[in-house]
Amino acid sequence: MLKPNLPLIRRRLHFKALSWTLRILDKPGLMKQPLETELLIAAARRRARLNNFGDETFREPLRRLLDYCESQARLNTIGKLALTQDILQLLINRLQIQRDRHNWPRISKEAIVAPLFIVGLPRTGTTLLHGLLAQDHDAFSTPTTWEVMFPSPPPSLGQKGRIKRAKRRLDCFHLLAPEFQKIHPPSADHPQECIAIMSHTFMSDQFGAMYNIPAYESWLKRQDKRPVYQFHRQFLQHLQRDSIRCVEPSLPGRAASRALRVN
Repeated sequence: MLKPNLPLIRRRLHFKALSWTLRILDKPGLMKQPLETELLIAAARRRARLNNFGDETFREPLRRLLDYCESQARLNTIGKLALTQDILQLLINRLQIQRDRHNWPRISKEAIVAPLFIVGLPRTGTTLLHGLLAQDHDAFSTPTTWEVMFPSPPPSLGQKGRIKRAKRRLDCFHLLAPEFQKIHPPSADHPQECIAIMSHTFMSDQFGAMYNIPAYESWLKRQDKRPVYQFHRQFLQHLQRDSIRCVEPSLPGRAASRALRVN
């Protein structure tokens, strides 16, 4: 007789208990999570106490993403809660990055020079190669997970507890998706890839990997990616502010891609 996998059972029980609790709260409407663009934008502005997004080309992609998640993804209460919190953090990041560009005008003057691109199909070792190259800190550098999750203020001003925040966020993710670590073990201080940065534009393959939204993926393939590249460059300038660090440009698209800059 096979012994039960007790750690996995405990995680499942935690998940079920949380799901049952949220379902009870959802019945009287206490956990309603409306997936509406303007409501989420307004909520992000309140939380950040900021109003200026700068370029607002993200609105239509965000509306599309929310509509497809509502109509296709079949999200339960936990799924809607997770999606809502992720969207809010991405919007808050955009607001804070715009504020930082105003407070430190030199950010917009940062030059992204001599990037090294790693391009390959999914599950072909690109993440491994990316991680290996990032170990040579004298030659290469790349954004880490905590920097992409919480980019403001620029990392050159110190991490200010953001590594702990990123670890807590990843702990929650591990609770909800314990098997994901077998595929791609995330860590707050590990190198992060392009699609996480591009998710701030709401035009990223990251959403198709997280949610069952084939209509969004089909729509994404037909879009002009120039706004994605433009924001990606601004994000890299932000991370590079007043430092000699190297940063990660990358390519949106179906093929997995990672990049580092050569000193």
